[in-house]
Amino acid sequence: LRRKPVYQGDLDDIEMYFMAAIKEIKKGIGSHYAEQEAMSKKAAEKMFTELTKGQDVQHPTITAEQLTDAMLDSVSGMEGATPEALEQLRSGLLEILRSAAEQENAHEADE
Repeated sequence: LRRKPVYQGDLDDIEMYFMAAIKEIKKGIGSHYAEQEAMSKKAAEKMFTELTKGQDVQHPTITAEQLTDAMLDSVSGMEGATPEALEQLRSGLLEILRSAAEQENAHEADE
């Protein structure tokens, strides 16, 4: 008595192909994420090595300016990285890093 509509088979096929496409997209996104994470890790390690060159690695002395300049060096070759944009980014990063250092110093003083 209960029949499937004539078009139900087509709908089931469309749904199956759509779900297969979604799974492939998710696989692709996951593989690119791992590559980007590895590149970011490599860039951070290179930056740290350059900033701590000739210093005690356990207790390095890195200023906010040094860290900011190292970050800017890593993005300066990107498309759209104009001198004006880089200067704005430098100002913002310096403000964030200095603020974080002040909060850390205040926290240490409280202890």
